[in-house]
Amino acid sequence: MAEQLANLFQKQQAKMEKAFQRTSLATHGWELSDVTQCLYANMYRNARTLLEQRGLLAPRQKHANGAEWIFWAEEH
Repeated sequence: MAEQLANLFQKQQAKMEKAFQRTSLATHGWELSDVTQCLYANMYRNARTLLEQRGLLAPRQKHANGAEWIFWAEEH
């Protein structure tokens, strides 16, 4: 699945470039590569929200300190 996600992100590069050119960021010296981490993070967060809404991922739980996060456990 990671390979498919990476391929999808790569396939959408031209669309991202076109969208970037419609912003004023380039006139301020920015390049698309300066914002791709942000684009990826937003895609990831939005996909997680969609999967939570569809019942495919457990929603984040609110903890005693008020933070909402998922416990990630990996067996070594």
